[in-house]
Amino acid sequence: RVKLMNNYSDKYTEKAKGIVRALVFGDKLYFPEETRDSFQILGISHLLAVSGLHGGIIAGVAYKFFSPGGFYAKNFGAWFFLILYVFLAGFSPSINRAALMFFVYSVGKIYLKYPDPFTIVAISAFIQILFNPFVIFSIGFQLSYATVLGIILFHINKKSKLSLSLAAVVGTVPILVFYFNKISF
Repeated sequence: RVKLMNNYSDKYTEKAKGIVRALVFGDKLYFPEETRDSFQILGISHLLAVSGLHGGIIAGVAYKFFSPGGFYAKNFGAWFFLILYVFLAGFSPSINRAALMFFVYSVGKIYLKYPDPFTIVAISAFIQILFNPFVIFSIGFQLSYATVLGIILFHINKKSKLSLSLAAVVGTVPILVFYFNKISF
């Protein structure tokens, strides 16, 4: 991980280096303070966090790439690349959630036609808490699971991206208000 981050550092300008390291590895050490402030004012600082979106993109690409091999090939391919990315991202709670949820979902698909989303969320959270009980105090952990639960509970129109976004916002509002005293739309 450190070697890859340093390779990125050599290829970009000082300002771009911080943004790339934050986007890809979740490392904000070189992220310029004025840029971070701008992202926070605009309410888009979540874009710099290594999140389930990154995991979803990786799993989706691997799923598509390995799909000619069938169910097991595409799942094992996605598992492999997700586990690799979990290491590269430094085991952030949100990418752990995404990888664990994908793993539990795909194992559930072997035994059930439609695995229950609440069970998937609960098992993935339990596994994280089992390995690190203090993860429940992590804002990343709380926001990640609140987003997913908001989507499961409030995403009514499955074809609407607006409904998806609003469901994610509704899920995270209590945590955002508690920690930051504001809501970012």
